[in-house]
Amino acid sequence: MKRLIIVDDEEEVRQSIVNVIDWAEAGFELVGDASNGQEALTLVEENKIDVVITDIRMPVMDGLELSQHIQIIDPTIKIIILTGFDNIEYAQEAFRWNIHEYLLKPVSVEDLYAALQRVSNAIDADRRQATDINSLTQQYMQSLDATRRTYLISLINNTYFSSDEGHLANQAQLYQVRLNGPQYVMVNIVLTEESGLYLNEEVSTYTKDIVFYKEIDWVSYTSSVERIIDRYGQGEVFRYNQSIMLILNGKETFFENTLDILLTDIRQSLNKLFNVHAVMGISETTDKLSNLNHLYRQTLNALEYGSTHPEFTQITISDVESHDNYNIQTTDLIIEDIVRAVRLGQADKLTQAIQQFSDYVHDNHFQSSFVFSVLLGLVGQLTRLYYETVVVDVNSLFINQQLDYFLASRGQFTDVIIDNFKQISLNILKEIQTKHDQTKESITSQALRMIADQFQNPEFSQQMLADQLFITPNYLSTLFTKETGKTFKEHLIEKRMLQGQELLLTTNAKIHEIAQAVGYTDQYYFSYSFKKYFGISPRQMRQDHKK
Repeated sequence: MKRLIIVDDEEEVRQSIVNVIDWAEAGFELVGDASNGQEALTLVEENKIDVVITDIRMPVMDGLELSQHIQIIDPTIKIIILTGFDNIEYAQEAFRWNIHEYLLKPVSVEDLYAALQRVSNAIDADRRQATDINSLTQQYMQSLDATRRTYLISLINNTYFSSDEGHLANQAQLYQVRLNGPQYVMVNIVLTEESGLYLNEEVSTYTKDIVFYKEIDWVSYTSSVERIIDRYGQGEVFRYNQSIMLILNGKETFFENTLDILLTDIRQSLNKLFNVHAVMGISETTDKLSNLNHLYRQTLNALEYGSTHPEFTQITISDVESHDNYNIQTTDLIIEDIVRAVRLGQADKLTQAIQQFSDYVHDNHFQSSFVFSVLLGLVGQLTRLYYETVVVDVNSLFINQQLDYFLASRGQFTDVIIDNFKQISLNILKEIQTKHDQTKESITSQALRMIADQFQNPEFSQQMLADQLFITPNYLSTLFTKETGKTFKEHLIEKRMLQGQELLLTTNAKIHEIAQAVGYTDQYYFSYSFKKYFGISPRQMRQDHKK
């Protein structure tokens, strides 16, 4: 049964509509009626309503204003307009607020039945689409695209191997991830059943079928959320740690004007279709994909606040944290010090940086769950650092043991979490140092390898390389020149020139294509550099080679 209310300022009209329709036969339950939009809103807020039949011209609040409020409160409600005014401006304004049917008075019983049937069919289609087991199974199998999901998870865990914005954007395009900015917001959705049982609690299962259908439920939720997002804008939806994660992108005006309506639509739809309650932790905005890890931590902190304030269903980080207390730049600087100390094997500086982090979180009274999430992301970075720097004899068992040791501190006091992190970061530092002693790969060797991998990037520079090695550009320059006899710039130019020469003599590529392939955006500057290096222009070298 679909639940319906009737709104008209004329009681005679309301009663005639009530009496001419056999509501049970039509598949509807008549919940009540109202004489104006204000009364109707009260009915909508106090009951789960599927359909509203309303007049336009009414005192206190007219039908169009009512439709606007319904769109904000519960966008899933279907609205049927009944009006005696054949006015094109009314019709245009009505369809702006998602009106499903627009009927002119006097309306016949047949026309009203037909409109109700169309609305009923639309609701049924929404429900079938949300719960159809065959299509959901197909979507579930398609959702097992490990590469794409891994990329999204690595962004929020800060475990992706590069933090270069251009590279992240290129990979997003390669994986067909819909993250093209210019601004991003992250939303972390935790679902509970109406009874209050968290859906992410472990389920006692006796057969694999139970697990399968539990997974299908999650596909139902994420699929429904994806369809809603598609109506409003662009973004990515995926399941992570028993939550539904949203990464939304758009212009600042989108987040100012539409975000609340979008999230309300999601919350109401999940509640109506699946009888689940959604609590949402919402981050601030950023213009960098590399900042998504910070946004994820903000959503966790917002949800932590919400767990002690059950009256809130949408918690924005700005409602929880004072920017005077939490500063991304301050945290980043400490994290960079920790990673740099591990990379360079400086145990004393590592201990000092961890103590600085401990003082920072205690001074600002951050919750232990937030501290855990920050350090978990940092453990991911140190794990990535281990796999990057240890090129032979990788000990995966060692890394898994360190991760398990840290995960055991979940739910502990802040000091315990920080002490456990300190222990595993020192362990990783010592392991990296041991492997370095075995492989003898110096910083310069790593630099040469990175240049060979990235020289095609026009933005590649000594500063970028130093950042990736977690050392200063001056220190890199000194080491590089001492061990190779060449400056970084000389080696980069040599690499680009030799690769350009090979392409020139072995392919039919045009000069400007070769220039782009070796890291030059300007063909003429490439030709100038080429002639300076070889003493001959690219065109002349190709001609001489063909003779």
